[in-house]
Parts: sequence; C-alpha cells; structure tokens
Amino acid sequence: MIKGTENIPVGDLISRRVPFVIPRYQRGYAWEKEEIADFIGDIQALYSIHLNHNKMKRHFFGGLVSVDQYVPNTVTGRAFEVVDGQQRLATFMITMALMIDSLKSVALQAEQANNPDIQNAAVAHAEQTRKDFLIYQEVEQGQLKDRLRLRLSKVDHDFFEKLLIGEIKPKPKKGQDSHRKLRYAYRTIRKQIFEPILEDKKLDVGEKLERLLLLRTCITDDCHVIFIVSDDKFEAYHLFTTLNDRGRNLSNGDLLRSTTLELLEGNQKQQERVEILWHNILAGRTSEVDKFLHSYYISFSGMRAPKKDLFDDFRKEFFNYEIPPPNQGVSNTEAIEIEQKICNMDKLSVVFKKIADGEWPYDSTPTISDWERDRLYRLIKVLQHTLCYPLLLTAYDKLTEADFNNLVLLLERFVFRYIIIAGVHESKLADVYYRYCTNIRANPTDYKIADLESDLRALARNDAPDSVFETNLITKLTYNGASSQKRRIKHFLTTLEDHHTWFLNGASGKPSPNKMSVWDLNQVTIEHIYPQKPKPEDIDLELEPHKHEIANLSFWASRENSAARNDPFPSKKFRYERSTVMMNQELADIPNWDLQALEKRTQELLKKAKKLFAM
Repeated sequence: MIKGTENIPVGDLISRRVPFVIPRYQRGYAWEKEEIADFIGDIQALYSIHLNHNKMKRHFFGGLVSVDQYVPNTVTGRAFEVVDGQQRLATFMITMALMIDSLKSVALQAEQANNPDIQNAAVAHAEQTRKDFLIYQEVEQGQLKDRLRLRLSKVDHDFFEKLLIGEIKPKPKKGQDSHRKLRYAYRTIRKQIFEPILEDKKLDVGEKLERLLLLRTCITDDCHVIFIVSDDKFEAYHLFTTLNDRGRNLSNGDLLRSTTLELLEGNQKQQERVEILWHNILAGRTSEVDKFLHSYYISFSGMRAPKKDLFDDFRKEFFNYEIPPPNQGVSNTEAIEIEQKICNMDKLSVVFKKIADGEWPYDSTPTISDWERDRLYRLIKVLQHTLCYPLLLTAYDKLTEADFNNLVLLLERFVFRYIIIAGVHESKLADVYYRYCTNIRANPTDYKIADLESDLRALARNDAPDSVFETNLITKLTYNGASSQKRRIKHFLTTLEDHHTWFLNGASGKPSPNKMSVWDLNQVTIEHIYPQKPKPEDIDLELEPHKHEIANLSFWASRENSAARNDPFPSKKFRYERSTVMMNQELADIPNWDLQALEKRTQELLKKAKKLFAM
C-alpha cells in the first residue's frame, strides 16, 4: 500500500539518510540530448529569476515512485528502491557532484588570488554539499566508508560512482550506451551551467562563490518532485505510469525484464541466459516491443490487453511467482520454467517482427508459393490489418505452415470486404480472433479453418452484406491521390487480375488464383482509362465526374509504358492490346469508352468482387 505522498524540494529528498537504489536489473541511464537540454534550460531559468529578480520560483520536475525496503546491517536499515524517476534523480546527483567540483575550483582560485577567507568558505561549502547531497557513510569492517546516496543499476553503478566521486573520470565501456549518456550529461551540465560562472572574468572569487551558492539554492529548494512511497513493489510499478515524466519512462518490457531477473537471483545459469534473451526481445523501438508484448499476451490469454499498465496483467499471466526475500530467487524448478517461458517469448518476438514487416515467418519451402507469401504482406502492410497479430502468432506457434498460409488467405479476403470496404468496427472481429487464440492453444488438433470461415461468414452476413459491399466499393475505392488509397486500389485490381482465368471459367467454388507471378505494388502504375488530366479538346463532360471511380481505373505492369496515360481512349487502345495485363486486353475490345461503357464495367467489377470476396 502507499505509505506516503509529498511535494518535496529535491534538496530535502536527497539529503535524507535513506539511500536511493535503482533495482539491480533495471535498464541503464537513458536520457538523450533533448532531455538534458530541457533539464539545463529549466535550471538556467530558475537561476536567472533568482539572479535578476531576487525571488524564488518553484518548478515541478515530475514524480518519483519508490518502494520502502528493509535492508539489514545498514545505518538506517532501509533503502528507497526507485521504480520511476531514475533519470532525473541521477541527473540531479550529477549536478550536485559538479557543484562540489565547482566550489573546489573557486577555492583554488581564491588561493591563487591570496584570499583565504573565500578559500576557506568555498572549501567548507563544498564539504557540506558533499555530506548533505552526495554521499552518506556506512560502517564496513570497522571503518566509515563513503557511499553515494544513489546507487544505479548493475550496468551503471561502478561507472556512475567513479564519474561522481572518483579521482580519475572513467571512460565509457565499449558498447555501453548508458555510460556514454552519463558522460554526455556530466560534460554538458558542467559546460552550460557551471563553466559560465567559473570562467566569467568580470566576477571576482567572492562573487563566483555567491553565484554558485545561489545556483545551489535553485537546485535544492526551487526544484520540486512528487515523492510517492509504497511498501509493495508491484503497486509501485502500477503507479509509475500515471505520473508526468518528461524523460524516458520505464517500458513494460523494462519492468518485466527487471522483475524476472530479480526472480532468478541465485540461479546464475538461468539468469545469465534470460538476460541475453531479454536483450533480444527488447531490441528495437519501445512502441514495437509493446505491440509484441500486447499481441503475445492476447495470444495466450485470449483477452484484450490493457492499453495501459500491461505489466501487471502480463506478470500475473506468465510470471505469477511469490516474490522471494531480497537477494534470493525462486526455486531451481521455477527458474527453469521462467527461462523456458522467456525463451518462447524470444522465439515469437522474432516471428512477430517478421509478421509486422509483412515478411513470411517460415524458412523458404517449395510448398508455399511466392504469391501466397505476398498475401501476408498485403494483409499487414497494404490493408494495414494488425488486429490479427495475436492469432497469427498462435497459428505459427501451434499449427502447421499450411494452416498458417490458409489462415492468411482467408483473412486477407475477409478483411478487405469487412474492414476496408464495409468499414465495420473491429470489436466483433477481435472477439472471434481472441476466442480462436484460446481454442487453438487448448486443442490445436481440433482446429479447422472451416469453423473460422463459418464464424467470419456470420459476421459478414450481419455487418457487410452484398448491398453494403456493393455501395461502399465504389466510394471506398475512388482515386484521391493518397498513397494508402492508391495501394488499396492496386491491391484490388491486381487481385482481380490474378483470378482472371477463374472468372473466365465461371468463378465456381473457392477462388483459384494464378500463383505464377507476384505484382510489386511499388512498381505497378494506376491507369485512368478516361484520362486524369485530359487535353482541352478531349474533355468528355459525361465522363469527367466519374474519372476517379474504380470502373475508370486499370493498371500497368512494371515494365509497361504508361507515358501516354493522358491520351484519349482511342490513342491508347493499341497499348491495351499489347499489355500483359489481361484486363487491359479486355479494354482493347471496347469500341468506345463512354458513360455507357463505364457503367457496364462498373457492374462487371462489382459482380467479380462479390464472387471473389464472398464468404
């Protein structure tokens, strides 16, 4: 439960004897140039107000969520484990370390200027600042040892400690991005906040000391945070997402990584393996990782994933183990189980990335044609249907490649009819998808695509009947120049072309496409039969209002010459006749392209579309 919430100056917060600790396996320091620039700008603004107007202005720096933990054999017996706020807290500590260094620099300048009073005062303020805001002392083997008031995670602690209190400043470890960011923050804050005071030749040493002490007041007194303390770690994880964080919040993946690595404390083999697996899973943009975690959760639970606070539901679904005491882990059996779960996550994260890119997730096999593989790209990237991610993950995990292929073919046709053309909201479809995720995982041998097809047919019958499909097809596929719209038009026309022989043979039974070639939609060019921009002498007032309708559109294959696209129909007929596109060859048989011909082609396209996209 929450033990306390307070609006507190940063100086009061970090001067307490209770140290702050970043969980050992939490991610490293993450602030980039933008966040550092914002931080510096805020401090400079507060300093300017103090300097020019002789008054303070409280500035809110966001929230800090921590867990009050019992830590035996320490001075206080307690520590605040920081769940949210690592970035700003570490940056404030860097600033205080630089304040101490700057006060020592003034002391040295005062010594050189033969001003012992300022020298002694600067030394005293540096030492007091060090004791109040940077270090505390612990008894170790009978001796007092300095300890930083903030202990960063395993990956950053040693570097951070040397950076702030070491005699020699460390170099970032090769490949360790958080070290580079820490050093950048240290150098940039020093250059932009402290050096302008220390190197100002218009100020004597006494004035420099006064300016530094004024700056210290801005940092310790004017900068406020909301400090929330809980005695329950998972409650604290839940709280962190509700706060205003100007920096880079812990993601669901960060929290899950930290939690599982803590659970594996004492199981070194599993812990090291899982740390590598999480590195693979969390590679890439946070938004993409979150999409995977949401899809993975749905794939197993069959329930909608919460838009916020996924961590808690995900943990309960997959890692609902009793939290062991500090520095202890779960049993070896549980550790092996956790490793196996995360290993499966890693496997499916690779699959997810391929699916999200529209890439066939299986190794190349002769049983699945390039045309069929391309339908996954059409479903995900052209129709932009991502609701099916969990179902596709489930199918990959539990069914055969042939089952996966048939599922993609079914969804591609259904989604075009139900979502793209009929414009039905996805909620009912989501319920079907999620139910099949659960059913397939429970009994994969009982899965039949005919059952899914029957359920989708029921949705189409209720929400996307032929009357709606026909009416919307004309309006939804009207050419408007937008890239997404052009891709959908190309998708529709090339899909009709792929089934040309099936249509000629009566279009009976299930759609049977020509799978010998794949249309590259990036190379296909949309053709306006009546020109999009006709010459003045070729304008047809009857066709002009209909020129962007689907019946007035065809396409050119990638290698065909579309240079004469604005020529009148009679001038283009010979090009249609020579085209490799069968629907263009059919256009060559039309005597004249007028309103009557356009209306006739409209009916022909509607008839074909209803046949092809029937459920």
